[in-house]
Amino acid sequence: MKNHETNVVVGPLNGWRLLPSTYSLRVMNKALILYLIGLALLISSCAYEDPDPGPESFDFSHVKLALRYHEAPTSSLLAEVSATPAAAHLKRHSDRTGYYPANATTRTITENLLADHPSQEKVNAVRTLIKYAENNPARQQACMLEAAAYLPTVAQPINPIYITWGYDIGVAMNDRASLNFAHHHFLENREEIWFYGIHEMHHSGVMQVHPMPKVGDIDTVQELYDFVRYATFLEGLAVHSAREARRKSLALGYDSDYLALEDREVLDKIESMYWRKLSFLKRETGVPLDESHWQIVEEMSSGDRLWYITGATMAAAIEDYLGRQVLLELIHRGPDAFFAAYKKLPTK
Repeated sequence: MKNHETNVVVGPLNGWRLLPSTYSLRVMNKALILYLIGLALLISSCAYEDPDPGPESFDFSHVKLALRYHEAPTSSLLAEVSATPAAAHLKRHSDRTGYYPANATTRTITENLLADHPSQEKVNAVRTLIKYAENNPARQQACMLEAAAYLPTVAQPINPIYITWGYDIGVAMNDRASLNFAHHHFLENREEIWFYGIHEMHHSGVMQVHPMPKVGDIDTVQELYDFVRYATFLEGLAVHSAREARRKSLALGYDSDYLALEDREVLDKIESMYWRKLSFLKRETGVPLDESHWQIVEEMSSGDRLWYITGATMAAAIEDYLGRQVLLELIHRGPDAFFAAYKKLPTK
């Protein structure tokens, strides 16, 4: 599809980490209840014991330069933003996923991200969010520690999270992750930066041992089938890695992935759809790849967010039956081992 505001051709996985759709009125009512409970009981912004603050784990250079650019747009400032390591990280993500056209450069991506002049209200809100994060170095570090608890020793997160203006809500590529502080979800609920931080940090660990395939190189249904299994492994584990932190902070109601995981009726529906669509791809591995197969990826990654929620269910079941250490070993071994272990569990 095309982004009509920016005239940028969108690739097949654009919006992969966008916010989920509403599953049902009953689920959203549960969200409201959980949210109100959280407001009533959450005395501080952190429901667990703070670690030693240590150094900051967020790199704010991209978003701060972007704010300067929005205040006084100049070619030199635009060049500074596009020269940041965060801008190079976003380019690497786009190259691998097709988020922007293949001929996009770091400069053209930056120009696109900064093309719309934000309101002063939004600028002020982003500044406030930056200040909040800067004043909480322990929470920054906790993102890394929480992600690390669900990663094997060979895949520990090792780099700060880039904080950007624009792009998707949060992405990861190779050993780096980023969060978009200009995203409305964070501006509406600042606590979400910590949980999305865990999620993206977890990706940056997994990708050190299992790099993401390049979407543009997928030419067969078999390769697409393998990619869906990889994405289920990658995204499901990241959702699972932030679940306990959300539970401790009474924040399960902030994100529909976790509402679905807490609702057996919704979860049964999502799992059924996921396995049915995955089975369809497996049956189609002998036929030429066409748009109907790519539509499965769209359905898996958006809407009911099938691979996020089913993958998280698989991770939780493996940990419950076999223990955390086995789950970490399976992360090291990869998607095939992850799926095989799940299939062998006595009940699902």
